[in-house]
Amino acid sequence: MEKAFNVQARENVKSEIARMFYSGGLSFNLTRNPYYVRSYISCANSMIPGFVSPGYNALRTTLLQRERASIERLLQPIKGTWSEKGISVVCDGWSDAQRRPLINFMVASKGGAIFLKVVNTQKEYKDKFYIASLITDTIAEVGPQNVVQVITDNAPVCKSAGAIVEMRYPFIFWTPCVVHTLNLALKNICAAKILRKMRLHMRNVLGLQWFLMMLYL
Repeated sequence: MEKAFNVQARENVKSEIARMFYSGGLSFNLTRNPYYVRSYISCANSMIPGFVSPGYNALRTTLLQRERASIERLLQPIKGTWSEKGISVVCDGWSDAQRRPLINFMVASKGGAIFLKVVNTQKEYKDKFYIASLITDTIAEVGPQNVVQVITDNAPVCKSAGAIVEMRYPFIFWTPCVVHTLNLALKNICAAKILRKMRLHMRNVLGLQWFLMMLYL
């Protein structure tokens, strides 16, 4: 029975997979990746004699290029809608686990949003001219005729960069991120100075005794 179901062979494969995770420091969450699951199912069902897993060079060159071409084909229907009602170029700055300053560029349109690229701005002086150059390069990449607006956060350098973009492309609008703007507004509303003023007003209205009573409720 054990031989019929290849019990020992199955356990050996599981052990090899486990060693790969332990020795490579891989996250166990990888096992929830559908492509991880699908790859082993495909190998088990295909039973290809002499199959060898792709090596270091294949993963970083030919297979990577093939997958990129496949993704580009999948994105073509979305890109085909860009000329209908235009697109919004969205950029946002952040830092990764290695503390590298990165800027994401995404495109939002009627067909959906897609991630376009990420730029490593390490060792770059991030003034308005540099930010504007990144934005204009992205606009040229997707086609100026397709772009309706550029959305960034509300930082002063982004405002200035947006003005430069509008000068170069008068038909493209710079728009501050609504979420970032509301976040800044709420921070100002909840600032400590304003809260102290509110407490003083409450103290004047209710009187010192009532104010102290409320503090101990």
